Amino acid sequence: MSGMPKITIVTPSYNQAAYLERTIRSVLDQDYKNLEYIVIDGGSTDASVDIIKKYGSRLAYWHSRKDAGQADAIRTGFQMATGEIMAWLNSDDVYEPGILKEVADVFSKNEKTDVVYGNMRVIDGQDKIVSERRLVGYLPILSKMGMIYGGYGIYQPAAFWRSELYRKVGGLNPKYIHCMDNDLFIKFAANNAGFKFMRKDLASFRVHADSKTTNLRSVAEREISEIVEEYSVKNGTLSAFYSICSKTALKVIKPFIYILQGDSFWLAERLVGKTILKDLVP
Repeated sequence: MSGMPKITIVTPSYNQAAYLERTIRSVLDQDYKNLEYIVIDGGSTDASVDIIKKYGSRLAYWHSRKDAGQADAIRTGFQMATGEIMAWLNSDDVYEPGILKEVADVFSKNEKTDVVYGNMRVIDGQDKIVSERRLVGYLPILSKMGMIYGGYGIYQPAAFWRSELYRKVGGLNPKYIHCMDNDLFIKFAANNAGFKFMRKDLASFRVHADSKTTNLRSVAEREISEIVEEYSVKNGTLSAFYSICSKTALKVIKPFIYILQGDSFWLAERLVGKTILKDLVP
């Protein structure tokens, strides 16, 4: 294990037996030797506990008891984490094969990198790929503004960060039900963290009838507004100006970056529609 940083992954879960085993296997099957995997279950009443027990000997820690929600469960897991690198993977999402070694290698070769993030697939309840979400590299000043005021973001299932940074910014804010990840990444950016983009799919995000993304859109919209308002107060009367500048600049610049990094076809699919392209491309 020499030279391999310890990675702590936390999975919060509650009544997700339909997908939980696939999530757990996607972590354990990484075959990453210096892995600390923690599962925090909120007192599930379905078959979740039986699934967790099945892999209990390979987990660093797990419990099943009532908690205060997802953010509380993740915070609990991170409080006992001993890894240099950390992330969380929700109990219906999955990692792509072999990505922990690649992420660890990026951190090891880039001492000033605090956050590593990548692209993400969107899958349905049967693991069918619904779409691909691709990003661009971090543009120090502009991306920081875009995270706060809109126009730039990273995907939580495909993001990893140094535990030192997480603790420095105070960790997750438990008041957020849906957008605790947005708030965390903004805090990273506000602390001038070093972001490194990996142009590959690191995880798959699952959308299904019971997912929070499907059922809590109004909550997400409210929380995003609260987060933006919090930083707007900090930055005073210039906030509206910053918002216009960041959104406009990123809207113009990002397509060129996509083209330069080899995502022209994907960009075209998003702009003109998959059906049209399938008719044009043999």
